[in-house]
Amino acid sequence: MWLAARTEGLPERLKTSHETLRADLRAGGHARTADNIASLLLGLEMFAEYAELVDDPRITKARAALVALGVDQKAQERSEDPVKKFLNYLASVLSGKRAHVM
Repeated sequence: MWLAARTEGLPERLKTSHETLRADLRAGGHARTADNIASLLLGLEMFAEYAELVDDPRITKARAALVALGVDQKAQERSEDPVKKFLNYLASVLSGKRAHVM
């Protein structure tokens, strides 16, 4: 019954909300990370609406945790960038005089 009353315009609303969330989360990270976190946030928002918990502190805490998860993932992705790893290794061996460039 809850969903039946909200089906009109729901696909467009979900798509717009997902795109907005994804755009807000995308800065500097992998596109899939932003897409996945946006999907989770959208699911959380729909659950909160269904459970009438929109302003509940637990939902606010869950939102913050999901956003923090996305930020942590971006940091992890940056630290595992193979180009940056190579350049760091190269700088290390050159500064330690364990290698030279010919």
